[in-house]
Amino acid sequence: MPVYLPAPAPATNHLGPDCQGRNRLRIEILDSLPQCALKPRTIRKLLLETYDTQHARFGGFAACDGHGHCDACALYASPKVLGFRADRLSIRIDGSGRPWIMNKLEDGWGSYGLRTSLTRLANAPDYAFLEGRQTRIQRDETSEYLWITKVAA
Repeated sequence: MPVYLPAPAPATNHLGPDCQGRNRLRIEILDSLPQCALKPRTIRKLLLETYDTQHARFGGFAACDGHGHCDACALYASPKVLGFRADRLSIRIDGSGRPWIMNKLEDGWGSYGLRTSLTRLANAPDYAFLEGRQTRIQRDETSEYLWITKVAA
């Protein structure tokens, strides 16, 4: 399963799209740095590609810190547990796309919440996303949310 996602090679057509040397203006919009599939930037990337990295494609992940040496990467070698006792946790997504582990989902943003990161959620060995239909990102009157469940040890 790929974790290291190399940057795509730039196009090398020096003649331009008209094949006569005109229209050479090129705007690079992609990161040129390799990315790590264990560092999603959005919750949708986390659900669709990080949890099963065989589907991971370049774009939407943070830069790779290990230069492709995944075995030496601290994130890959020793994932951090979330350390909660609850069998099921609710994750709320704020307006900026940041995840929060919430105490009581029914209280909305009025309940106690602990801000976390998508990288930490993606690499927590003690919790997993629910299978099937419940993995969907749901929405209530306050924000988007989803559930994660404790993995049996």
